Amino acid sequence: MPRGRSRAVLRGADRALPRRSLFRKSSSADNGAATTCLSLSLWFTPVLVKRRELAEPLSESAPIRTRRLSRARVATGAAGGAGQVWIVVESLYSMDSDLAPLEDLLTIADRHDAFLVVGEVHASGVCSEQGRGLTAPYEGRTNLLVVHRCGKALGAAGALVTASGVLRDFLIKCCCPFIFATAPSPLMALAVREALLILEKEAERQQRLAKLVAFTHLEMVARGEGSPSNSQILPYFVAENARAMRLSSAPHARGFDIRGMRPQTVPASTACLRSLLTLNVGEHEGRAMLDALTVETMGGSR
Repeated sequence: MPRGRSRAVLRGADRALPRRSLFRKSSSADNGAATTCLSLSLWFTPVLVKRRELAEPLSESAPIRTRRLSRARVATGAAGGAGQVWIVVESLYSMDSDLAPLEDLLTIADRHDAFLVVGEVHASGVCSEQGRGLTAPYEGRTNLLVVHRCGKALGAAGALVTASGVLRDFLIKCCCPFIFATAPSPLMALAVREALLILEKEAERQQRLAKLVAFTHLEMVARGEGSPSNSQILPYFVAENARAMRLSSAPHARGFDIRGMRPQTVPASTACLRSLLTLNVGEHEGRAMLDALTVETMGGSR
C-alpha cells in the first residue's frame, strides 16, 4: 500500500476500501474495519484502555461490556485520579434519542489530556453533510476516535473506526480479536463503498428523511409527545415492563414495527416503546403509526 494514501484496512478484501465521503476531510485519520460493530468495540476498547480510567457520561450495552473486559476504573459522569482518561459516549443515543454534548466533552478531553471515543451508530449516514455523523465538525482531532457502523443507514454490515494514524497502527498490531478473527467479506467492502458513494451523490435521500422526521415530530407535539433530539429515533416512555410489551403488540398487529424495550436494554423502571423512521415509509405511515399509539394509550394517557 503506497505511503501517504489514506486507506481503510479490511482484511480479506483484495482491495482496501478507500476513504470516501464520510471520512474524506480527516487529514490525520485512518480507518480500520471489523465484521460487527459490537466486535469492533470489544476489541479496541480493552486494548486501548487496559486498567486505566474510563469515563462514561452515558452508557449503553457495548460500553458496559468493553469496560468489563478492560478492567478499567469507571468514573460515571466525571473522571478523576491518575492514569490516561478515555471518555466513551454515543453521539446519538438509541433509546432516549438524546445527543451527547460533543463540544463540551472535547473541551474536557483537551483540558485533561484525555481521549474521546464516540459511537456514531445512529448518526452515520443520517447526520451532517453526506452523512458523516455528528463528529464531522471535529474530524482530524488526534484525541478523537470514532466508530461508524456500516449497518443501519449504510445498509451493509460491520463497522469502521477512524482515528489518528498512530492509534490505527497500534490497534491493527495489538488487537488479538482483530488479528485472529475471520476476515470481513469482500462483498461487504464493496457494499460499504457503494453506500458511501450514494451518500456523496444522492443528497436527496438525507433531505427526504429530514423532512419525514420534522413532519413526524410536529405530529408528536400535536399529540402532547416529544423527543429530546428531534432525530429519526422515536421513544415513547412507559416505565412498566409489562405495559411496554403489551402496548408494543397492538401496533405490531397493525403492521408497525414498534419494539418494547425493557431492562437490561434500558435502566430499571424506564421501559419504553421505540421505533425508527426510515425512507421505507412516508408521512401517511408516520401519522398512522402515531394514531395507533394514541388509540392504544387512550389518547396519550399513561
